[in-house]
Amino acid sequence: MEPNTDVDPAVRHVLAARTKRIQARELRIGRPDLSGDYEDGGLVDIASAPGSVIAQVLELSPEQAAEIVAVRDTAITVDDLFSLADLPLSAWDRIRDRAIIIR
Repeated sequence: MEPNTDVDPAVRHVLAARTKRIQARELRIGRPDLSGDYEDGGLVDIASAPGSVIAQVLELSPEQAAEIVAVRDTAITVDDLFSLADLPLSAWDRIRDRAIIIR
């Protein structure tokens, strides 16, 4: 099927992004606690993964992971976590490297 060229480019961009998020969920990207065949390189979806998985992948204490879980519905980007949760500065680069938010 040929893409509809009459669709506004901004709408086309939003729809393409939505499709990618659906595919990421189907592949279980960022959910090492769920079985799947896709190797995502050690990512963790902080929007849906359990606190124990967040702690393990991001090398955080259970308390720090619990803070992420408590604020994850408010965080729009991974960088939002740094103002919403009390996370050590030494972990910020590691969190940026491994954390994703898939909604």
